[in-house]
This record gives sequence, C-alpha cells and structure tokens, in this order.
Amino acid sequence: MKLETTVIGAVWLEDEGEWELELRAKDGSKFNDRCHVLINGSGPLNRWKWPEIEGRDNFRGTLVHTADWDINIDWHDKRVAVIGSGASGVQVVPQLVNGAKSLTLYARSGQWITPPAGMQDIRVIPNSDKSAHPAPAGKHFYSDEEKEVMRSDPEKFLKYRKAVDSAMQERFPIFIRNSQLHDWAIVMMTDMIKKRIGAGRPDLERLFIPSFSPGCRRNTPGDGFLEALTQNHVQCVSEEILNFTETGLVTADGKHQNFDIIVCATGFDVAFAPHYNPLSTNASPYQFPNVYLSVASPMFPNFFFIGGPTGNWAQGSVLATHEIQAEYALQAALKISTENLHSLEPSQSVTDDYLEHVETWHRLKSVWAESCQSWVKYNDRVALWCGSMIHMLKTLRVPRWEDYVIRRRARNMWEFLGDGRTEREVCKEKGENVDLAPWMRNQDVPWTLDM
Repeated sequence: MKLETTVIGAVWLEDEGEWELELRAKDGSKFNDRCHVLINGSGPLNRWKWPEIEGRDNFRGTLVHTADWDINIDWHDKRVAVIGSGASGVQVVPQLVNGAKSLTLYARSGQWITPPAGMQDIRVIPNSDKSAHPAPAGKHFYSDEEKEVMRSDPEKFLKYRKAVDSAMQERFPIFIRNSQLHDWAIVMMTDMIKKRIGAGRPDLERLFIPSFSPGCRRNTPGDGFLEALTQNHVQCVSEEILNFTETGLVTADGKHQNFDIIVCATGFDVAFAPHYNPLSTNASPYQFPNVYLSVASPMFPNFFFIGGPTGNWAQGSVLATHEIQAEYALQAALKISTENLHSLEPSQSVTDDYLEHVETWHRLKSVWAESCQSWVKYNDRVALWCGSMIHMLKTLRVPRWEDYVIRRRARNMWEFLGDGRTEREVCKEKGENVDLAPWMRNQDVPWTLDM
C-alpha cells in the first residue's frame, strides 16, 4: 500500500493486458507502476471548487471554502457572507450566525430542508427507560446501559442496526413521483418549514419550499438553519452575484455589500470520470455516461468503479453499495486470475441498453429527473441508479459474465484447469488440517471448495 501518492495517468497496454500507471509521490517525484486490474475508488466529489464569479482575487478580506476550512478564522463581530445553500451552506450557517456582526446568505437555487435525521424511535433496549430518547443525528447520545449491550450482545446490537437501516430503506418511495409517501412528504415538510420560518417571510418560503420534489436536490436536514435565517442580523439574497470587489460582492441588481469574511459553500468539481483520465484500448479518455451497471465501461478492460457513475448517491447508505461494488470488482479480479484471462470488459450493446433503461426509468418515475440544479446530473442526465439501494445490491450481487467481452491468454480456454488437483488437496498432502468433504453437512447451507 502506498499512501500520499497521486495517480496522474493510466494507460491500457493491449499487448501485455495490463494498466500502466503514472504516479506522483508526496515529494513531487514521479514513477510508474503496472497492474492487471485497476479499480477506481476516487468518487465524484474529491476536488472542491471556487465559484465561477469574476474578480475573486480582488477581495482583500478573508476568503475560504467550506471544504478547505481554516480553523483559525474568527468570525465574531465580523460581517460574513456565505455563497451557496447546498449541504455545506446549510451546515455552516447555523454556526457562523452565532457571534457574527451580520451574515448574508447568497442562495440562488431553491432547496428543501428536511426534518432532522435519526429521529425515529428505535432503541437499543426497547421499552426501557435505560435507552436514550430519540434525538437528531449528532445529538443522540447512547446510555451506558446501551453501550454495554452493544459490547456484550452482538445479536441484539445487530437487530438494532438492522432496524435503523430498515427505517431508511422504507423511505425510498419518497423519491418516486406521485407515490403516497412522496405526496405525504411534501405536505409534511411544507408544514414543518412554514412553522420554522414563521409568518411574514415569503422570501424564505420561495427558496425553501421549491416547486420541485424533495430529493431532486440532495436532501439536507439543516438543524438550526431555517431558524438562523430569521434572526435580525441575517439576510438572504437570491440575486445573482456578478463579481467580487476589494471589499465585498456586487449582485445583478447593482447592489454592493461589504464583508470581512466570504465563505464559499460552492461544492465540488463533480467528476463522473476519473481526474487522471485513463486511456482506453483506442487511447481515448473515459467519458460519462458510457458506464455499465455503475461498475465497468466498454473499451476499458479490467477497469472497475467503486462509487461510479449511475451509482447510489442519493438514498440509503453509500457504504453498503460501495462494498457490493468492491466485491464485484474482486470477483472479476478472481476470474481473471483463476482462468488466466487477458481481459474482460462489458459489451457496448449491453451498456447501451442499460443506459437507455436508466434514462427511461428516471424520466418516468424519479424525482431526480425533475427540473432542479443538482450535482447528480450531468448535462441534464441523471447519474443515479435506476431504483432503490436494495435493488442495486441485488443486481450487483452476482456478476453477469454473459454481458462481458472476454479475451483469453491461452489458445485453449480450459488450460486453467491445470493438473486436475485442487489447492485443498495439496494442502492436505502437506499435513495441513483441511476439510476434504465440505459438501457433507447437517443442514442445507452454502459450501465451498475455495481455500
């Protein structure tokens, strides 16, 4: 394992059936390495970006991005501006509003603010006063008795974990247009937002009760966010920012405001293609959306994604889907190794059909296809899985090798069968304690001959 090393290039070597990587170490030195299988796990959100607003270098005050925060910044008694009302802006505003002389939020795009996450009444010790009462994520503290159960009773702890995750999976229909849960969520969230904003703030209602469905833009709980915007020293501006000046910002209505600190909560340079631009069999870089089941791409042999395009970025836990993608890639690596393959890659026709289905499913069903500004879209094409998280896990559990173009190193495809013996048998002959009859069992449970 090499840490603090940046991949700056990758080229497929057809004759060798290998990827050649160009790498840069922490000290700036460059070197090359090779691999038979290349797995890209860099994800789409790994490079934060400044806003595309003229004159940024002219500003003489403190300029900072939320993804590159300077812990030494003191905003107390300062005039603060926050650009952006996405997930980062929603999180930072409630903190900055405390102590700032004034705070101005520049928010051009609407956004639903969801109820606090983790408020469902699910307890480690059900029906007991020894369990902590429900509280929002980040504010829920387990009791000593609950912690002891987690340490000493793995089955009970697993049951609790399953209950928490299942509650999240049950909410998926919120993202299906016109479903009962979708319609209920709009009514519930509209009522909640109006109560938190209070009367007489049509400007905030216009921004935070938008015309598109909840989930079209990434849902954000925003604990304390709406309440912060109603404070007397806070204002919300929806006009476009034209440019930075030495002392502040100018908006399209000609107004200029002075600030001591400008915080850019402007997100990331969303990359549905790796930043190091791997070159394929015809020396072309990868281009979205040519992706198969979120894990592979035609003309990119032995190349796999974890957290790739059309993956699970908007519902459920990404950890589970990342794990299934990693397992998928490892199954492919094992097949390449055991069967002495030159390479495998998904066929273009199968990939075309998959992408057509993804686009059709979103157009007919999902809230993500509605008209809103969202990083999960690329050229107005939704880059998310065509269904629920559970649906994705089931689909990727076992690779469909029939969808792949498989090329072999040997003339006879069966050469990999070798001398007719298994590793298990050889280990037994060496005196190791191995089971030579794993198929003999008391119950009908899965068995394997792998070591």
